[in-house]
Amino acid sequence: MDAHKTILDYTPETYERVRRALLHMATVLGDWMEQVTLIGGVVPSLLVPLSELPEGADPHPGTGDLDLGLQLSVLTDEAYATISELLRQAGYRPMEKDEDRIRRQTWRTDPALGAIVTIDFLIPRSLEQPPKTRVQNLEADFAALIVDGLQLVERDRRKISIKGQTIRGERAERSIWVCGPASFVVLKARAIQLREKPKDAFDIHYVLMNIDGGVEAVAKELRQMLDDKDAVEAIGFLKQAYGTIDSIGPSRAAFFLYGIRTDETQEEYDELAASAHAYVNRLLVALN
Repeated sequence: MDAHKTILDYTPETYERVRRALLHMATVLGDWMEQVTLIGGVVPSLLVPLSELPEGADPHPGTGDLDLGLQLSVLTDEAYATISELLRQAGYRPMEKDEDRIRRQTWRTDPALGAIVTIDFLIPRSLEQPPKTRVQNLEADFAALIVDGLQLVERDRRKISIKGQTIRGERAERSIWVCGPASFVVLKARAIQLREKPKDAFDIHYVLMNIDGGVEAVAKELRQMLDDKDAVEAIGFLKQAYGTIDSIGPSRAAFFLYGIRTDETQEEYDELAASAHAYVNRLLVALN
């Protein structure tokens, strides 16, 4: 389960598979990728590529799946139908949940191409949707998870070029919209509030520690989002999760890197927790 996953559960081979699936999807969807933004656990590795890593910093471990945010303000029913049909033609299908049921918001790559990569589709909450609504149905077998705060990605995202081989072994290069560091922190802060997944806290720490421009650059972008209640709420979640060094944010960031604290890992564990606490609190101070 995600609550027990550490960095050891994320291998370079798995991440490379995810990158290849992302690149393949970009070639499949073509111009429709303009209405899609990459979010989730793969983002830090793209915001802080190997070529821009600060001296002595380790590369981000990547992720085992893809999260794609759909633009609510642009896409229409016809557009959703086009996107899902393009995916079907390329061998993508909804994940099977159990007998005769599917998870319409989670699709997967073609099993014939090797190890499966799952893709979660997410969408901002519309003004008409009640707060407790979690899934927006788009088609009979296509849906998206509703994510509060996702609308902020349109205000903070970056075009990043990705090249290499696709999962079909084709060599390609595409430019893809990727969640920016400020909106990423908002989404991850909200995720920490909603679930126990240590990688969420680790990802926040990694971005704040390694992003070009540092904490101050993230704070500058985030400050402009504080006219949105979801951003304000996310800042409140950060204050709760990072109140002390042993709060859930610092503790989970350290757990992701070192696992359960032992006598052998206590010093490194405590140092990482202290660092995670310090970086988030620098961000909170910079927002004032």
